[in-house]
Amino acid sequence: MKNLTDKFWKISGKVSDSDDDFGIGVFGDGIKEEIGYRHYHETKKILKLIKPKKSMNIIELGCGSGRFCKELSPFINRYVGIDYSPKAIELAKEMVIRNNIKNAEFKVASAIDFELDESVKFDVVYFGCVLQYISDDDIKRTFNNLKKYMNSDTIIIERDSTYNRTRYLSDSIIYKCTYRTRKEIEVIFYDCIGYKLCRVEKSYRFLKGNDIFKYNKNIIKRFKKYSYEIMNIISLLYDKFIYNSEEGNYNSHDFFLFKKQN
Repeated sequence: MKNLTDKFWKISGKVSDSDDDFGIGVFGDGIKEEIGYRHYHETKKILKLIKPKKSMNIIELGCGSGRFCKELSPFINRYVGIDYSPKAIELAKEMVIRNNIKNAEFKVASAIDFELDESVKFDVVYFGCVLQYISDDDIKRTFNNLKKYMNSDTIIIERDSTYNRTRYLSDSIIYKCTYRTRKEIEVIFYDCIGYKLCRVEKSYRFLKGNDIFKYNKNIIKRFKKYSYEIMNIISLLYDKFIYNSEEGNYNSHDFFLFKKQN
């Protein structure tokens, strides 16, 4: 099982090298326009949670092809991206060259036991949808390794897929994922590293209204920012008045903000 799962993640970085494709999946109506829409709204949330400063050092565990590096690097001192997929890191390095980004570096490594220069401390640790793919015991190992790269006031942001009521395990022959509850995640952070949950937000509202958007692709592409805001409003109205997908033991994609408990 482990070898099959390892193979899955080593090839999963095989995504487009276009800066507009980001190598991310979609969870709403599934049209390509949701890729940019998701990235736009997740970036807004990330910037709001981090509040970047020129003095900041940020490490992203599970960086993929570097989509958040491109958005964060102009506002911070240093960015380091770690990912298990060699292909994803290759694309990330190509992206920084294409965009002339000088304050970023990438490394192929496991989030559990990566190694860096311990003299460099990070103000922000961002888990990019990583912890749901490792066991509770490996999460403890991850935090034990991470401590030596943190300041006393380092904040941690975890992007995770959760279920609201009970833990759900996806365990196919090549894909294993643990969808924990929000409460479980809160307890894990406190027990493992003494961090307290300060904020939870959806990473983005899943796109609804496929029929509206698929016939307006050129308009969306031309007026991205405005289109993505309108798409969010339409999706909100759809959720409220047509179909509410947040009933029962529903799946959610969330940002969790943690700070050290004083």
